[in-house]
Amino acid sequence: MKRTLALVLATVMAAAMLAGCGQKPPGTSSVPSTGSSSSATPTIPTGTGKLSAGENPLVKDRDTVVFSLAGDLESLNPITTSTIVTNEVQKNAYEGLVNYDLEGNVLPGIAQSWDYDADSYTYTIHLRDDIYFHDGSKLTSEDVAFSMEVGKETGRMSLSCNYIDRIEIVDETTLTVTLNANYSPFLYFLAINLPIVCKSSYEAGILDDHINGTGPYKMVSYAPGDRVVFAANDQYYGETPAIKNLIFKIVPDANTQYIALESGELNLSRDFSMNNIASILENPQLDIYQGESGNVYYIALNQSYEPLKDVRVRQAINYAIDREFIIEVCEEGYAEVANSIANKGMFGYTEDARYYEHDPELAKKLLAEAGYGEGLTIDVPLLCRDGKYRKAAEVIKEDLAAVGIKIEIGVKDSSGFTDDFNKSNFALCVTSINLSQDAHHVTMCFNSTGYLNRSKISDPELDALSEQAAQEQDTETRKQLYHDILCRVADDALFVPIYYPQKVWAITSGLHNSTYDRYVGVLAKYMTWE
Repeated sequence: MKRTLALVLATVMAAAMLAGCGQKPPGTSSVPSTGSSSSATPTIPTGTGKLSAGENPLVKDRDTVVFSLAGDLESLNPITTSTIVTNEVQKNAYEGLVNYDLEGNVLPGIAQSWDYDADSYTYTIHLRDDIYFHDGSKLTSEDVAFSMEVGKETGRMSLSCNYIDRIEIVDETTLTVTLNANYSPFLYFLAINLPIVCKSSYEAGILDDHINGTGPYKMVSYAPGDRVVFAANDQYYGETPAIKNLIFKIVPDANTQYIALESGELNLSRDFSMNNIASILENPQLDIYQGESGNVYYIALNQSYEPLKDVRVRQAINYAIDREFIIEVCEEGYAEVANSIANKGMFGYTEDARYYEHDPELAKKLLAEAGYGEGLTIDVPLLCRDGKYRKAAEVIKEDLAAVGIKIEIGVKDSSGFTDDFNKSNFALCVTSINLSQDAHHVTMCFNSTGYLNRSKISDPELDALSEQAAQEQDTETRKQLYHDILCRVADDALFVPIYYPQKVWAITSGLHNSTYDRYVGVLAKYMTWE
């Protein structure tokens, strides 16, 4: 791959470039920032002369928004799903016990209030009495208790549910939940990770084939491989959404998404090619919506593969990678070099975690010290999906070859990738992860029993530190513990963080969004045509 960077958006970006650059951490992409965000991540300039919904001929139905999906839903069952895209779709229909704001503060939702007794580790939770599932059945404390019990056995829900010792139903709108220890982010993780499901629907197996939540939208139909259709829930206890109909169309190809956006068949493209930005900004019928992302692109290193058990090999891989070039190739420069799989908006994130500069000579030296001076051949393909991941993998393959590590690329479709990754069928894997606002979530990626530990990492000291941080009640002490944990993870090169992207969507001009959650994305209940 020839390392010649094209002049990106030269005419469109000229004004933004004159705005100058802010201070950047070591290894941050040199693409200038507009200075309009608290993040150092470069932002795309706002287009001018954009049409309102009333003026735009592409707006055919102001009650409807059509979204793109690059792949099919992993599952309709919200308890078993794990992919980012599936979660974004289901968040329109399912809700957690409580809500949270953009700073991570817990707010009332299905639970209108709660009390906590720190001596007995017990929450007393009071539910609203006016909440109904989409099938018309009324939500009670029995459904909440059941959801927590199921959550104990399932993936991401274990972030909170594994700390539950016992649940007692007091009446239809009251229950007590006793933990086995103090656990600071308990309610927060219930908000983001535990959808409240209807007990009778779950036990009957209905949720495998149909969505039955309490959220502002209810599922109308699902055609696997084609689309999912939702309509506004007329029994929703909260504010009625302005957009009445949602259509999520499965369009795997980025170019096809862009063509569909230009024709009005799509109103929001999640996976368009970033090299279309200049055309979008010049087109009055289209626009860009962007926000900070909770996502991190990185390389997972499977320590069950013998050479990767050596920290020097893992550090060599980190030094071999040219992150800034990957950002140019994959994101047209609109991203920031990462030093951690913890995102920058997360409680506990620290800039003190080591940034690995691109240093091929140091990588070769470390490989030689580890006994691979004559080179290392990794006979398991570099696992990735198509699109940006494949582009990144091509750069990574070249970077590794330059320091003496040979590896081929193994591209899988979405379901094949998810299956291989979840089963740890890889040595190196290019992927991304969108965690939450609390660093305890990151520890699930390297705790020996963490549900996200696909890299087969086992470090008893890290396990103990992570558990201590989870139970610590003092905010500053807890923050320092995560500082120490993330610095150790970086020093031990347990992962290869690559970059923090912007979340960028191409949209039909006139589509507005009032609230943006960096950990979920755009939720339809906040959208309007204006």
